[in-house]
Amino acid sequence: MKASRSIIDGLRPERVQSAPRADLNGKSKEMKQAELTTEELNEIQTKIINDQLAEQKKNQREYAEMVESLTQKTGYKPMNTITLSDDFKRVCYGEIEYFESIRDMPLPDEELRKFESMNSKERFKMAYGKVINAVRDRKKYVKELEAEIKELKSNSHWWNRNGQKINTKEADEKRIREQIAQIAVWLARKIMSKFNICSDPGQFEFVSSEDWNKHVVDEKTNELANVIQEIAECRETGYKKMAAKGVEYMEMATKAWKERPEAQEAKLGISRIESLLDTDYFNEIISDFSQEDIEKLKENIKTYDAIGAAQTFINGGLNAGDKRTKAREAKEAIEAKKAAEQAEIQKREQAEIKKEQAKNAKNDNENGGSEIKIKIA
Repeated sequence: MKASRSIIDGLRPERVQSAPRADLNGKSKEMKQAELTTEELNEIQTKIINDQLAEQKKNQREYAEMVESLTQKTGYKPMNTITLSDDFKRVCYGEIEYFESIRDMPLPDEELRKFESMNSKERFKMAYGKVINAVRDRKKYVKELEAEIKELKSNSHWWNRNGQKINTKEADEKRIREQIAQIAVWLARKIMSKFNICSDPGQFEFVSSEDWNKHVVDEKTNELANVIQEIAECRETGYKKMAAKGVEYMEMATKAWKERPEAQEAKLGISRIESLLDTDYFNEIISDFSQEDIEKLKENIKTYDAIGAAQTFINGGLNAGDKRTKAREAKEAIEAKKAAEQAEIQKREQAEIKKEQAKNAKNDNENGGSEIKIKIA
């Protein structure tokens, strides 16, 4: 059987032509039916493809019109009529020097400044020496506390030379004098508090020199225990480990100073003004500026406002970027719509083919039944 001509053979960019009619002379009924079925399918496919081509052409025209419209609205690039005068540039350089002085401000501590100039070995040596000195100072403090506690416990006010507590009439009279003196002070403060001269002293409580001395001894004894514990912990940790930790803390302090907020602001200011002074970059960015941003930038330059000009330069670039983003999103929306329409056309095409195939199958069944009846008759 001679193959039927495909409609793809007649494909043209603008329109697909239908395949020529098949010659049915001298062919059997089954062959004729097959040729007719093929021609019907070709006709359907030709119509679908031509409809698709027409739809594509329409979409392409709409897309071209939309792109042209967007180009007219967002693609206009005003000519750069802005020139940075020498006087304005000198102001910019002055601002940069000011920001650099903030950025490069030396560390506030002399010891940290020395530490920053050292190499790693020198830094560790310095920290190790500080640890050794600190432990030595704590040991010295232990001896001072022990001597102070001993002196407090031998207080001549209420201990005799043999270390026995004084219990004489003289000692009792001394306590009474102390109590009277404390009452007088308390009463004076109580009266002054009524006139808001000082705070209310509260309820009177007598504290003898003996009791106060005992309280001080207790405090010093606790402090002594803490210092001894610190020394023990230093030995347990190890001086080298403590020195390494000390180096880490000093490096953190140095870094924190360099990254302080005002230093970061200074770095940002330098970067912004340097961008403003970069001629090629400046011309590239402002080519997308709106007229409003152009005029504002001109005003900043005219008034020698270097900081304001740098900020306007940044804002103008952001505004131009927003416009480009909107244009890109509009283009993507058009392309998405076009893709959806293409998918819908293909869906309709497949539905038409299936429908026609079902129709042909039904006709074949009916024709086969008629031939059987004729033969029987």
